[in-house]
Amino acid sequence: MSRIVSRSVFAILAGLAAAAAGAAHAAEVIGSSLVWPPLPSSGFVAGRAATQADIDAGNALFLLGDGARSSGEPMAIDIPQYALFDDEGIITVVVVIQAESEAGRSQIGARKLDGTALIGQLDQFKLVGTQPQSTRATD
Repeated sequence: MSRIVSRSVFAILAGLAAAAAGAAHAAEVIGSSLVWPPLPSSGFVAGRAATQADIDAGNALFLLGDGARSSGEPMAIDIPQYALFDDEGIITVVVVIQAESEAGRSQIGARKLDGTALIGQLDQFKLVGTQPQSTRATD
């Protein structure tokens, strides 16, 4: 599946890829396309709520509620998967590693391509799926 984005979003993605060039799973720009890294085979929580042990091991980023186990429910999405995180118009390429809901609140834990962690609400993410996307600039 091909995903066409505006030049400004492509420029952001290309810049992020260039900034993450030293990372083990960095995206790279070939011609006018962003090439996505492979999804990780470990380092995420899928199909269950996170525990403190998951956080300690680097497999999760948050617990919903109090205690050693999240009181949230896992969201019905593929994990890991690619996503675009929108922080007030600043778009960041990420890999989703955790997704839970509780009391109407849906929270996502993700890692940028350089490994930096971020947490946000579901509406801040555009979930892209588990297959690398072909992203190109448009005229």
